[in-house]
Amino acid sequence: MSLQKTWGNIHLTALGAMMLSFLLVGCDDSVAQNAAPPAPTVSAAKVLVKSISQWDSFNGRIEAVESVQLRPRVSGYIDKVNYTDGQEVKKGQVLFTIDDRTYRAALEQAQAALARAKTQASLAQSEANRTDKLVHTNLVSREEWEQRRSAAVQAQADIRAAQAAVDAAQLNLDFTKVTAPIDGRASRALITSGNLVTAGDTASVLTTLVSQKTVYVYFDVDESTYLHYQNLARRGKARPAIIRRSRWRLAWWARRVTPPGQSGFSR
Repeated sequence: MSLQKTWGNIHLTALGAMMLSFLLVGCDDSVAQNAAPPAPTVSAAKVLVKSISQWDSFNGRIEAVESVQLRPRVSGYIDKVNYTDGQEVKKGQVLFTIDDRTYRAALEQAQAALARAKTQASLAQSEANRTDKLVHTNLVSREEWEQRRSAAVQAQADIRAAQAAVDAAQLNLDFTKVTAPIDGRASRALITSGNLVTAGDTASVLTTLVSQKTVYVYFDVDESTYLHYQNLARRGKARPAIIRRSRWRLAWWARRVTPPGQSGFSR
């Protein structure tokens, strides 16, 4: 009896140990399943605080404030072109020379006519002065005296007419040198040496000059942007417009913006 009881105790003890081990394993599985996952790895950056400016960009076209089509004021053959295509020129610089021989001869002829008129006027005045003395002594008739006085007055008028002819001839001679009316850049010469040019309404364009110091910039603006900038202008918050083209940059104050639907410009 004693041996059987002992073996029974041993079996019970082993069975209990096995059951306890099963319970512990089950507890370990449950704890493993309920454990939280590891925290993910994250990177952090320092917050950057700075001011930004809102801006709008537009595609535009640049045009010169001054643009001159250079035409001849007298007719003749082009004697010389005195500049290179695209050259910057100054006001008063001679760009084209027209053959001036005819106009120089006309000036000399007008000057000769002026000298002749002055001689005639001097003679007429002397005769008028003599008749002034003789008319009081009745040595000449009053009719002759009036004729001499009239001739003297007419001679003075002839001098003025001759002087006007000299001035016109001198002006035409000066016009044989076609000069730049403004500072700027000259385009290519449309008429070269040896070609005939005529003055008047049908005069051909010799070249074109454009100013460079100030330009207009034309660009299209949508209605919302137009109203936005109008509001800024009313509040006194207008800023210069920056114009960029290739390697240079210019800034002008916006002077006028046309209503929506039309092209606006800034200069």
